Amino acid sequence: MKIAEPLPTRVFERREAFSPEADGLYVYGTSDEGRSHLPDSWRIAQHCEFLQVRDLDGFHMVVDLGADKIVPLRSDQALEDLLSAYAGRRLYLDITGLPHHIWAAVLRSALLLGLTVEAVYVEPERYRFSDVPRPGEIFDLSLRIEGISPLPGFTRLRRRFDDSPVFVPMLGFEGARFHYVLATVQPEGNMTIPVVGLPGFRLEYPFYTYEGNQPALQLSQGWRDVRYAAGNCPFEAFFAVRGIARDYPDHNLAIAPIGTKPHAVGAILFSLLNPDRTEIVYDHPVRSTGRTEGEYRTLVYGVSRFYEGNLL
Repeated sequence: MKIAEPLPTRVFERREAFSPEADGLYVYGTSDEGRSHLPDSWRIAQHCEFLQVRDLDGFHMVVDLGADKIVPLRSDQALEDLLSAYAGRRLYLDITGLPHHIWAAVLRSALLLGLTVEAVYVEPERYRFSDVPRPGEIFDLSLRIEGISPLPGFTRLRRRFDDSPVFVPMLGFEGARFHYVLATVQPEGNMTIPVVGLPGFRLEYPFYTYEGNQPALQLSQGWRDVRYAAGNCPFEAFFAVRGIARDYPDHNLAIAPIGTKPHAVGAILFSLLNPDRTEIVYDHPVRSTGRTEGEYRTLVYGVSRFYEGNLL
């Protein structure tokens, strides 16, 4: 009997306890959230090259290479040209302050190039409650939704099955987003199977998830078959989605990564390993300012090790 290897995750109670290795490349972005900013001690050491990127217009990122370089996110060649210059070095991709359409595109390109990649994520200490909470909006996390459109590099060109997909929403606190994506996908019958973060970053977070998503869970009947994965673990999320895929072998999966960023990484990994039966459905929210306060644990995920270990 084969013994399962431990999941390639390192957990640090304080961010200063983690240090990128010498000659590594650390790709990151910043926002108004303090947890997205790098510790001063890292910069003082200067043992790792830091590459800051920022969003330009949703289709391009700006890379600080001494002078700004604009990189089109939908160009495989442009991303390959950027990353191949760092071949042989460990790539740290800090997803904390980067929007999904940037880190997902960079992660896809890096893995397809065969780079050694570790994703870094800093959990928030707390989320900001809404001043006027409404159903599906317990926390003040997003201002609005831009609309459904593919993440760069994840436009589905083919599908294995033509019938109605299984809808897999990876839930966070924002029930309004779940309801919006549900109305867009319009899955048939009992074909909605949510993934909930359990345990959550905090003990009480799964309760907030159920409370915030209750209307859409009832509407979709998704409460009948909820799957669980630790809210801070992309690999447990991957296995949860894989379990759904195995339970419905004759269906495509429409996965909506609208919960935690670690869960979104799991969705992206599953999509990369199963491109012919997976569609990533994303709503591109505009984030509220001051949506979180403080920082909690820092997690470092060996995504390339996991990806290579699950290649067919």
